[in-house]
Amino acid sequence: MVFIIIGIYALALDDMQGVLILFFLGYIVVSLVPEVYVRPVLVGRRVKINPVIMFIGIIGGLLTMGLAGFVLGPVIIVLLITTYRMYVADRKDRMLAGVF
Repeated sequence: MVFIIIGIYALALDDMQGVLILFFLGYIVVSLVPEVYVRPVLVGRRVKINPVIMFIGIIGGLLTMGLAGFVLGPVIIVLLITTYRMYVADRKDRMLAGVF
């Protein structure tokens, strides 16, 4: 919101250089890089999932469900992967016990 207000102010002063600098530094560096790179890496480390898969969950959630998908996309990915891991562990335990 602050970037928009400052951008409108710079645009009102007819400062196109300031608007471009604000766009590239403000939007891309401050907003986009943390959202695209930092969040998937941090969330992926916490739940021990590859950051690329978390990135796909975030982007896929945003594209399919909008703002709610921003939160629900990674949650659904984590649930699916955890369910798969539990299934594989249970299957392995059954194989070792001799029960099919």
